[in-house]
Parts: sequence; structure tokens; C-alpha cells
Amino acid sequence: MINTALTNLYQGLIQKNVVTDPSQGNEKQHTPFPVLSDQQPDQNVQITLSDEAKNALQTATSNTGLSDASFYEKFYPAREGFSSVNLAAAVADPSAQPYSQNRAFSDVAASARETLDTKYQQMMASGEPYGSIQSEGRDRNAAFGEFDRRALYAIASNEGGHFSKDEQNAAKSIMSQQQGNAMGFGSGPTRVAEEHVNPFLGDKAASFKAMNSFLDNVSAEERATSVEWAQQRAAGQRIYEDHARKQGEEPEPFNSDNALLNLFLEAFDSWNADEARFNDHFKRYEDRVDGAIAENTSLFALE
Repeated sequence: MINTALTNLYQGLIQKNVVTDPSQGNEKQHTPFPVLSDQQPDQNVQITLSDEAKNALQTATSNTGLSDASFYEKFYPAREGFSSVNLAAAVADPSAQPYSQNRAFSDVAASARETLDTKYQQMMASGEPYGSIQSEGRDRNAAFGEFDRRALYAIASNEGGHFSKDEQNAAKSIMSQQQGNAMGFGSGPTRVAEEHVNPFLGDKAASFKAMNSFLDNVSAEERATSVEWAQQRAAGQRIYEDHARKQGEEPEPFNSDNALLNLFLEAFDSWNADEARFNDHFKRYEDRVDGAIAENTSLFALE
């Protein structure tokens, strides 16, 4: 039986992390992840694709089940004269570092600060300052478009104290969108999402397996120190396993040396949703978080 409480919790995490573009006030510019309901009889749904859709999927999808980097560019439109190619490329390969280039994390953060300031100045000089072009998150994507996943995490975690809360939220919004795209969702502008065909075609086990693979390949800093990463990766693992069993498959074996991830797995495995919300349940584990991060810092050989 699918762990509905865990699935619902994961949906809550997703909604929490779909952050609005800071230039848009309170208006969401991106389509959030779809609701994952275990009450729907999805096993018997028959999906018929047009020849055009079949050809598009065959062209865009790699042997791993995820699409080529160029496929994701349409989800990250930017204002004219700016590129967001690195945001799209990170969906297909979150480990790539076209911006970070394996520099020290503190140096990546300092460089990101300079890049953002330059982008803001370029927009101001054009007569349309940041926030002027509000549709589809184009200004957000233009300002952050050079950043790889590691640089985005430097901003989201406010490495070095260089970034405003709005900038941190914008980075988190992009990171959440990338995760949704990796799961096969059309996370992005509504006009694009409406035409999107999920390559996993409703196979939730495959979708969460792809998400887990995506999270496993983000930067060492994110995997070692991000509580959000650990919570989503742990929830994704257990949901993948439940859906695989529901489909009559044996989940792939999994183990990890990541102390923070293992802490959340332990918490999920001991959680009784009928007795407490997960956040309340996790309070008994909170005093171990700092120790787990310290252990990971050593494990990942971080500065």
C-alpha cells in the first residue's frame, strides 16, 4: 500500500519550495508540480499520443529516460539579449559546472554576487530595470541564467552573506523548477506546460527514480549541508520504493553514507502520520542535524 501520508508530505514540500519570482509580487510565474494523489485509478488510464508527440518524445528523450539539455530551454525563457542555457542544462546534468568550474564555494558565491550586479546594471542601462519584464519569469531567468546548480545553491544558502532574501528565494525557485523538470513535469511557463508531454507517462516510480538520480548528482555542498535536499531525497526514496512495489516491481537496493539523508530516512521510517505531523515528529531528531552536517562536511571533504 502506498504511503499516502508521505506522498502528501512530499507534495507539501514541493509547494513550499515553488517560490515566486521576486520581481512579481505575489504572482506565481511557473506551473507548480502536479498533485500526486494515490486515490486516482491511474493504473488503468490509457494514454494515446499523436504521431507528432511520439516523434517529439523520441527526439528529446535520452537513453536514461530524461531529455537532452536543449529540450529544457523552453522552460526558462529570458529577456532578449540574455541567456538562460545553464539553467536548462542543469536539469539534464546537475553536476556540470560551466559557471562554478570547480572553484572554492566561497569564490563561486563572490563571483555570483558580481554576476548578478552586472546583470542588474545591464538591465538598468537598457531602460528596463530588473522587474520590468515580468512575464514568465524572464527577468529572473535573465539575471540568474549563467548559473549552474552549484552556483544556485551558493545563492540559495547565502554563502558568504552576499545575497538578499529575494535573491535566495529566486535561486530556490529555479532549483525547485529544475527538480520538477527532472521528474518529467512541465514546470515552467503555463503556455509551455500545457503542451508538455511527461516522458514517464504517469509512471510515478520512474518519475521519482529520476528525481532521486537528479538529487544524487547535485553539488557536494548541497548534498552535505542542505536540510531541504535531505528531506526531499529521503521522501523521494521512500515514495519511489512504495510506487515500485505497487507496480509489482522490486525497488533497486539503496544505501548511503550521507549522515543527514540517513537521519531523515530514519525519521520517515519511524513516523506514524496518524499520531503527528512530520514536522512535529522530526523535533526529536533536530538536535542531531548539526552533527550530521558536520559529519558530512568531513565525508565530502568540504572546506
